[in-house]
Amino acid sequence: MAATVTPVITHVPGNLKEVVVTITGDSSYPTGGYAISFPGITNVVFADIQSSSTGHPCAWNYSTGKLQFFANGGTEVTAATNLSAVTVRAAVLGT
Repeated sequence: MAATVTPVITHVPGNLKEVVVTITGDSSYPTGGYAISFPGITNVVFADIQSSSTGHPCAWNYSTGKLQFFANGGTEVTAATNLSAVTVRAAVLGT
């Protein structure tokens, strides 16, 4: 299974495309994070990720192109962790 991406709004400011999406985790977090495809964007230039309200900080890893979730101690969530109740909002700029 994989994280679910639901588009909220799409906007084209200049030569970049902006997409706002809601991302919901799945029942088995993959090591290294979720490989997320944003609608209409192949190269992420900037990602503003709103951390979840369930206590799982998250961040976009630009070098791997993945959304990573962390435990409160700052270490990455372990593989196979159930994040199906975790939802975050992301605003992404890219080409």
